Amino acid sequence: MNPKRDDHAAAPGERVRFCLQCGAVVDYDERTCPACGHHEPASPEPPRNTVACAACGQLMDVQLQFCPSCAAERPDAWPPVPLVPAPPPEPAGAATAFVTLAWLAPLLALLALALALQS
Repeated sequence: MNPKRDDHAAAPGERVRFCLQCGAVVDYDERTCPACGHHEPASPEPPRNTVACAACGQLMDVQLQFCPSCAAERPDAWPPVPLVPAPPPEPAGAATAFVTLAWLAPLLALLALALALQS
């Protein structure tokens, strides 16, 4: 005989889970299903480190980037960006020659094409 499943809707904000044996809705803190009697051992949760939000002061998990209360971003969530020195400037003559060749190459190609079509 199958026990009756309790599929009541949870209230907003209420933490629930589902029984692994029958699928009934079980309060989050209960380890024994009221519908079928299946017992699930509590899983040990690792200790969590918390930090206070700089904007609202609410405690939050240190792994979070944004505060769950006010959605402010933690200023220390990202590592600092390393400063990379700017490359030294190129000599003016090298850049000018490259730009000149970049402009002249298509013109020379058109001139060669026109000469080839003329003959």
